[in-house]
Amino acid sequence: MAPWLKNDELIHIGGSAAFRAPATQNRSVSYRIAPTAINQTFYLNTGAMLDIQNSQFANADIAGVYGPFSMKAEYNATWINSNDSATSGHELGKELLPGNGFFQGAHVDMAYSLTGESRATGYDPAQGVFRRIKPNQNLNFDDGWGAWELKSRFMWVDMNQIDNQLYAGGSQVASTIGLNWYFNNYARMMLDWTHVYSLDVGRAGINRQVLNVPGNTTGDWDYVQARISLAF
Repeated sequence: MAPWLKNDELIHIGGSAAFRAPATQNRSVSYRIAPTAINQTFYLNTGAMLDIQNSQFANADIAGVYGPFSMKAEYNATWINSNDSATSGHELGKELLPGNGFFQGAHVDMAYSLTGESRATGYDPAQGVFRRIKPNQNLNFDDGWGAWELKSRFMWVDMNQIDNQLYAGGSQVASTIGLNWYFNNYARMMLDWTHVYSLDVGRAGINRQVLNVPGNTTGDWDYVQARISLAF
């Protein structure tokens, strides 16, 4: 919801909670985080955890817009509950059960429109979500250069707090700075530079050969990516 919403200014606060119980016979659940880069390697990944009875999820977020400047902060937490008889050494068949776990993560985003657009104009109060920026002038190489937006993000995630470390999903601390160029209401180009301060691939160490990681932990590396996206 937005307790303050006025022209190109707003304050948004939100939250959610959920209780989930898998319905499959072996109650298999997995958690993974998509990397910031365009990459199909999920190096933060618990793998399949067996005999999960239920999980609880909680989320809180806050966002603010003041003219061309916007920011958003979000925190997520998940509690994993295994079978009451399960400990880090209990077995189901020949599989060691994960026990109980607690996963959490957060990110802070900031953006500034160089061409004056405000993210408040794309806010949907009924849904409590931000839609894409609509340029004041579409790209036409005459008197309109679309919308240009500087952006930054700091993110942290920890999926290692679990009884059985065989199911530790890993942890990461990283930041991103970048530039968005909105040609019109339906097309944009994105350029990002991400710096990874620390990465622990946890159980997902099976992927470290893809990342060229000498062990389970690494850090102080960078990647740059660009893409053009269309939406209708």
